[in-house]
Parts: sequence; C-alpha cells; structure tokens
Amino acid sequence: MTTTDRESVSPGGAPLPTGARDVLPLEARELRAAEDALRGVFHTFGYREVRTPVMEFAQQLERGYRDPLEHVVRLFD
Repeated sequence: MTTTDRESVSPGGAPLPTGARDVLPLEARELRAAEDALRGVFHTFGYREVRTPVMEFAQQLERGYRDPLEHVVRLFD
C-alpha cells in the first residue's frame, strides 16, 4: 500500500484536512481487499456491519469529550 507524507492541496490551492486525499485504483483495490478480508473474519464471529453518518452535528460529536475536538472540519450555512 502506498502512502505519501506530502500535504494534499485542493484545486483552489488550499490545504485539505488531514487524511483527505485521493486513493488511486491500485491502492483502492488493496484497501478493498484488506477490508473484505477483515469483514469476513468479523462475520465468522457473528459481527454485523453498522454504518454511521459521514457528517454529524458538532454538538453530537462533542458529547462525552471534555476537551474541544481539534481535528474536525466544521461546515456552516
């Protein structure tokens, strides 16, 4: 699996949030294979998949944390 340490930049030139980058076909295939293998192992032990929202209200994320969330992208209307 290939990763890069360079900072990702959006087409407009602004830095993207940490972890936001394109995953190209070869790496995507490798990641999918690893996910499928893990999914199979979990399935044999009776686990089932749960999907959480891609976006969530900040108040919901902050519940249960005593410190403010540092690595969160906040969107505003």
